[in-house]
Amino acid sequence: MPLAERGRGESSNRPSGPTLPGLVTRHTRVVRVDDTLGFLLGEWSLERHLHDRLSGERAVFTGTASVTRLRGPEGSASYEERGRLRCGAHDGEATRVLELARRGAAVLARFADGRPFVEIDLRTGRAACVHLCGGDRYELSFAVLAPDELEERWRVEGPETAYVARTVLRRRPPA
Repeated sequence: MPLAERGRGESSNRPSGPTLPGLVTRHTRVVRVDDTLGFLLGEWSLERHLHDRLSGERAVFTGTASVTRLRGPEGSASYEERGRLRCGAHDGEATRVLELARRGAAVLARFADGRPFVEIDLRTGRAACVHLCGGDRYELSFAVLAPDELEERWRVEGPETAYVARTVLRRRPPA
């Protein structure tokens, strides 16, 4: 199924341990973060490159990500991506919304409907996790490359899915 047509399935979340072979960024120097949510708060520009390993199709998403505190429970925030996805003949707007909740120094990310996605702990400057969705396995890794730059890598495998993605988020200066 082409990247631009993929939908969401049922999911569960299981930790994978500290690293995922072949997925963790090759950068040797990372920046440690005391508070994952505090680091993520703010406005980011982002560029995501995807490669569908089944079809050979490539896609690019460019846009912004906003991480804003929510009213209500202390330590909760909203993550919202907005931008343009170019994939084959498809060229259109795309969005993604997640809910973030502080868990100690880590963050639990949930889909907008409340289902758990992944837990991210950036204290060492790196994080790795796994998300299971039906028969698909999402392996994610994160690396804080600078105080204002975060790299996210995905490897997704499943019965009808095989793609990799790399996203670089750069903090936008305050307006």
